[in-house]
Amino acid sequence: APSMADIWLSLLSSPSPEQAHARSIVWLAAAISIEDAQDLVREAVQWLPADATAIQKADVMARQLTLQTKVQKHQDDADSFMEGVDILEHCRPLDPINDDSVMPYLDCITDLSDAEEPDEEGEYVEEEDSLEEAVNPQDVYIWMPSRLKLGQGRELRLGHLMEEELQLQQGQANDSLAKLQAGLRNLAILYRQNLQSANSVHSETRAQKAI
Repeated sequence: APSMADIWLSLLSSPSPEQAHARSIVWLAAAISIEDAQDLVREAVQWLPADATAIQKADVMARQLTLQTKVQKHQDDADSFMEGVDILEHCRPLDPINDDSVMPYLDCITDLSDAEEPDEEGEYVEEEDSLEEAVNPQDVYIWMPSRLKLGQGRELRLGHLMEEELQLQQGQANDSLAKLQAGLRNLAILYRQNLQSANSVHSETRAQKAI
């Protein structure tokens, strides 16, 4: 089965009449890569121990910052491919992520003058809706054509983007299956070489831990 890289190169080498340039393919491939990176950061947060050291927390925070930069760039570029279409208006609703293990992202200390404005008597009054709740970059929904409501892609003349994403997603699925098959083969080898040949309880226990 073709890998995502194979499909990417195939799409780049055979542009369609609807595809003005290769930027859309690069943009979609980057979106899929960002979703993979979100999974890795989410896993790192979940495995962070309750008594994590400053170094461990800083490592996760650095991953979040790097991911945030990629997410922001992708979302900013989305408008150029949507041709002026309101993304939120045409996207299907998404289930909220409920994950209590998520580490708070960048607890910012906001200056009082930024969040409040003085009234006529010189007292500070909190400005409504002045601050938006921060969202962890690993929980941001990455916009892609598959987020559109059923049938909206064709109506909005974005069918070429949907087709490109579908092919890239198929390549990603092929890559995941290939990794799964490789992992199962490795387990089978460990089972045959270590577990079946174990001649004592100690060696059998050690073989089971290795598997």
